[in-house]
Amino acid sequence: MATRDELVEAGVDLLESGGLAHLTLREIARTAGVSHGAPRHHFPTYESLVAAIARRGVEDLDVELAPILRDPDPVRAIRGAAQRYVSFAAERPDMFELIGRQGPAGRRWGPSAFGRRRVVPRAGRTDPRAKP
Repeated sequence: MATRDELVEAGVDLLESGGLAHLTLREIARTAGVSHGAPRHHFPTYESLVAAIARRGVEDLDVELAPILRDPDPVRAIRGAAQRYVSFAAERPDMFELIGRQGPAGRRWGPSAFGRRRVVPRAGRTDPRAKP
């Protein structure tokens, strides 16, 4: 296995065993059995390594959803996919959270990803009628 893949696998293992708090460059390198500088050699930033770990989680979820979504009955396919999605979140909560923190192409979600939002002052909720 290439060092890049070993780093991603080590990150997945750390995430699953210790949560997001254990996802540091040094811990990932130690778990992968490489020098503490190796992650920077294979990933330009910490964020790019974390995005690769999140992508691995998305790939795992895709593998689980693919056979369910091939069901010819669309209602059964959607229902089964929704159930599997919720199960994935329950079984792998830290990975699910990490995936949720990543946006398209590994970018973090943020206000710019959603455009402008107007908050309803009393309710403290985003107004769905607000125009971006």
